[in-house]
Amino acid sequence: MKLIYETGGFPSSHASAMSGLATAVGIIEGFDSTLFAIAAVLMLVISYDAMNIRYYAGKNIQVTKQLIKDLKEDEKVKLSNSELYLMKMKEVLGHKGVEVIAGLLLGIITALGFYYLLIY
Repeated sequence: MKLIYETGGFPSSHASAMSGLATAVGIIEGFDSTLFAIAAVLMLVISYDAMNIRYYAGKNIQVTKQLIKDLKEDEKVKLSNSELYLMKMKEVLGHKGVEVIAGLLLGIITALGFYYLLIY
């Protein structure tokens, strides 16, 4: 339950929000409008960021934590008790591809649902 309020996890709320926005703009302004093109590009950039850049930043944190753990266990290397080494770092930052795709689909379905149930 804790991960619902944090970054990472299934589905991607970033992709969901942006695909919902792009779908809503497309429905209201037209899928051939400049506003839809802007929303669609923004959706792609944010989805790419959620799936790649932030995902690999999380992997980098996992590797860094493992290196610190290994160095602490090595008796030849002494790490200071610096806050840097003791800091708790979040490992789950980004999304896997399936999480982003699920988020994209959820956003589209939500936007279409709101349009057809409330407006249309």
